[in-house]
Amino acid sequence: MNLPNNHLGSAPYFAAAEWFRWCTPNPGARLRLFCFPHAGCGASVYREWRTGLPEAIEVRPCQLPGRENLTRLPMPLRLPELIDALVSVLVPHLDRPFAFFGHSMGALVSFELARQLRRQHLPLPVCLLVASRRAPQLTSPMPASDLLSEEALLAWVRKVGGTPEALLAHPKWREHYLGILRADLRLTEHYLYRPEPPLGCPVFAYGGTHDTVVTHPQLAAWREQTASAFTLQMLPGGHIFDPPMVQQQLASMADRLGSFLI
Repeated sequence: MNLPNNHLGSAPYFAAAEWFRWCTPNPGARLRLFCFPHAGCGASVYREWRTGLPEAIEVRPCQLPGRENLTRLPMPLRLPELIDALVSVLVPHLDRPFAFFGHSMGALVSFELARQLRRQHLPLPVCLLVASRRAPQLTSPMPASDLLSEEALLAWVRKVGGTPEALLAHPKWREHYLGILRADLRLTEHYLYRPEPPLGCPVFAYGGTHDTVVTHPQLAAWREQTASAFTLQMLPGGHIFDPPMVQQQLASMADRLGSFLI
C-alpha cells in the first residue's frame, strides 16, 4: 500500500517491517498492541515489553519517521501527515483484535489514529491506553520549540527527566536528539483539536505522581473522550516512567488487556 502523496509520501517507501523493527511476530497472538513513543524517542523503548505481557499479546512497537532505523524518512511537518502515513502502514495488520498505547506525544498520536480509522470506517482498537499526556481537548502550555534556545530546551528536557546525561553531554548526540525533539514538539504545538463524538472503546490512562508536566486533572479529562469505561491509575514517579514504574504499568496493562483476549 502506498503512502499518502505528501511530505512523507515523497520519501522512499519503507516496508512495514521497518516500521515494526522491534516486533517479534507471534502468529498465535489473540491481540496486537501497537505502541507509540514519546517525543524525541524511538520505538526501541518498547523492545522488552513482550516479556512483561501475556504471550497471547503481540507487542508491535511502531517506529516514527526520522529516528533510529527510519532516520532517512523525513520527519512529518504536521500531525495529520503522520496519521495518514500510519494508517497506510497499519491497515494490513489490523486483521485481529488490537489496542493502541501511547506515551506523552505517542498518546496524542494513538488518539488521532483511532479517530482517523473511525472516519475511514476501518477496524477500531478494542481500547486506548495513554500515559503522561493531557487530554487532547486541553491546550498545551509548552512554549513554541522554535523560539526556545538550546539552553532553554535542555532545561525543559532535564525537568521532564528520562534522558541520560551522557547523551546530553555529547555534542553530536545532543544535536541529533534535540533536532528530533524539536520536530516532535512542533507536531504537538500545531495540533488542532476538532470536536468529534467520543470513542466507543474504553480508555485507560496512566500518570506519574511526581510528573511536573501533566497534572492529575489533565489526565482525568480523558474521560470526555470515551463513551465506554474510563480508568486513571497514578504510579509513583515522573513524566517519563523509570523501570519500576514500567513494570507496574505492564502488570496493570496485562489485567486491562486480558479481558479482550478472545
